[in-house]
Amino acid sequence: ARVNFNESNPPLPSGRFADGFGRRWTATSNTNVRLSLHTGYPELSDGYTESHRKNIRRSLKSGLSLTNDFSHADLVRMMRQMMDKKSVRLSGGIYHTLEAILEAASRHLTITKMGITGGDHHELVAAAFFLFSKKGVTYFSAATPAGKASKAMFFLIDAFIREHAGSDEFI
Repeated sequence: ARVNFNESNPPLPSGRFADGFGRRWTATSNTNVRLSLHTGYPELSDGYTESHRKNIRRSLKSGLSLTNDFSHADLVRMMRQMMDKKSVRLSGGIYHTLEAILEAASRHLTITKMGITGGDHHELVAAAFFLFSKKGVTYFSAATPAGKASKAMFFLIDAFIREHAGSDEFI
């Protein structure tokens, strides 16, 4: 599930557009899925697809471990590497601003951060930063190529759901 900050905004039509300054941009429609964590973990995990269960089993066989021993800068660096790999070039200022937002959120809001380590050197292969609000949980996440190959994000999100099942939260 991907949760966006703008989920309550009206959807834009899909297509290519140009603004009054000659800049071109493309709008794509995305669907937000909200998962209620009100029920227990067994009921929530019963709703997983077989493919999802297989990815979780695969991640468990990879010898991955949960950690919260990483910095906001580590997550932002991983996000930048992911974007670079997709050939999406954003200015360094964007990443600096995101790191500052995460730091401020840590001081003023309810947050949880979860990471996944794996590999020979137990390096960070996936990480997420969860912000809690009255509307639900919003998260920022990233994975390295090794994290993607080991299905680390499935393991991470499942761990979050397991930890917060039975709460009044939505993710």
